[in-house]
Amino acid sequence: MHKYLQKWRLRRFAVLLTVVLGTLHVTGCARDNAQAAEQHLIERGHRIFIGSESINARIDGHQDQLPAQVTKCINCHTPTPRPQKDDQFAPILNASWLMQARPRRGGPAFAFTRDSLCKTMRTGIDPEYVILNRTMPRFDISEQQCQALWAYLSVKPVNEEK
Repeated sequence: MHKYLQKWRLRRFAVLLTVVLGTLHVTGCARDNAQAAEQHLIERGHRIFIGSESINARIDGHQDQLPAQVTKCINCHTPTPRPQKDDQFAPILNASWLMQARPRRGGPAFAFTRDSLCKTMRTGIDPEYVILNRTMPRFDISEQQCQALWAYLSVKPVNEEK
């Protein structure tokens, strides 16, 4: 009887160990899949930003769609700081600029969220109801595209983290 009990405990331990190891494997795979999905989203956002994935857009007050080559975010914005130029009229778009609360035209301080950025891109009106210049196109951006663009823009580069 004693040997039978030992074998039973050993089998129970083996089953439990298998379950635990399987759970750890599944958890690791889920984390890896989540990281891969996030990386895919960031890469899509980058493609949108540089214009290799275009989004329909128009100038406020006009019905005609703009050509894809003029609606690239990178035409006017950059994700990294650069030397100031006289003809520079668009802000840098990165995590620091988007998510740092700051006053705008004497109004209250605000920071962008994913939803407020999407709304601003669609309407040309920022979170504090300041109307953007007409040169900023109004985009027909989907929720998935905007989520990807936000994922790309809101990632802090290693040298920017504090």
